[in-house]
Amino acid sequence: SLTAGLALLVALAGVHGCDDDSFSETKSTNISVTPGSIDFDPEPPGSQSVARVITLRQDGETDLSVTNVYLESTQFSGAAQCDRVSLGLGRNDPLPEALNEGCHFIIEERAGARAYPWVLGNNESLQVNVAYRSVGDTASDWKLVVESNALDRERVEVDLRVRREQPEWGGTQLISFTIDGGQEFGIMRNSGSGLLNVADFRVEYLTPQPVNPDTQEPIDEFRVRADSSLPWNLDNQTAQTYTVVYDPVDQEADVAEIVFTSENALTPEYRVRLTSEPVFSIIDVSPNPAVFGVPMLPERDRRVILTVANRGLKNLNIESILINQPNSEYAIDASSPRSFQLQAGQSQELLVIYTPASAEGSDAQLLITSDADQGADDQRLTTVPLLRSGDAL
Repeated sequence: SLTAGLALLVALAGVHGCDDDSFSETKSTNISVTPGSIDFDPEPPGSQSVARVITLRQDGETDLSVTNVYLESTQFSGAAQCDRVSLGLGRNDPLPEALNEGCHFIIEERAGARAYPWVLGNNESLQVNVAYRSVGDTASDWKLVVESNALDRERVEVDLRVRREQPEWGGTQLISFTIDGGQEFGIMRNSGSGLLNVADFRVEYLTPQPVNPDTQEPIDEFRVRADSSLPWNLDNQTAQTYTVVYDPVDQEADVAEIVFTSENALTPEYRVRLTSEPVFSIIDVSPNPAVFGVPMLPERDRRVILTVANRGLKNLNIESILINQPNSEYAIDASSPRSFQLQAGQSQELLVIYTPASAEGSDAQLLITSDADQGADDQRLTTVPLLRSGDAL
């Protein structure tokens, strides 16, 4: 048996030797392209962004052969020609007329003027610089395409996008005066992105204007002055101020609106209320009371979204929100704020979670402390019953 065992080992060794002679190890060819996508900031019409760098790297065990790098877009059939190197142009040279309006993106530099293929050895890399050009319509569906001999990655795409401009009106919503008149200031800001264009403004009266007996012309009791010349083009880091003077000629309350207008169709106008009437903040919470119901298996909890709203014209400050229950079967979700400000007409959602500790469950109260002039149960306190069922109603 010992002799037989030795014979088997010799036979296995012979087979192993044949394997070494007959097969060679397969080595992979791979590519790394970073970043996988680029978001460019919007640029003024006719201008060009700073070029962004895309790095091509050999990421396998054998040489990488890059056979083509070009731009592609369903928006422009000539996208592959948007390449200053291929065109023999410098950065400041104008593009041919046929390309000027179509090349929303352009390759600024790419591995010098080397002809394809670009061969990259162990961990070698090359860079391609791409810039955004603000021309024509909004850029859409553009990508940089890299073709190579990489295993299963013969074509790699880098998405090229432009962040959408979404300007949004922000700032003062209400300016109130006493019946005796006075002077106040307002602020205009861009609460969104991109540029907010403020082209002009006008005053519209919501109550009858007194009439000059000599000229029979209406008297402007509200006068608005921009503190810097219009138009304003505001990014989200800047603001502009304006002055409102109220000079009443009688003891009647007056209400008007400043209507700010824009040349941007996305933000056509913004209205600021001017009034000498008394103004109030009015808190409104719904649903009130809040009925949760009993969790049914496999549920462990029940959830209700409450809405806190300001139904008045004056700013409403919510100072604190808490639940009056010792055993904490009810909880305010961590994502919900406990203090905030609501301007006229604004609202804020609160998520309250009920997790009963027993079959009987319990009820509780949500307590909201605010500076509301109206709507609160007490001078500063609004109480919302939190009920496990509607039986308590």
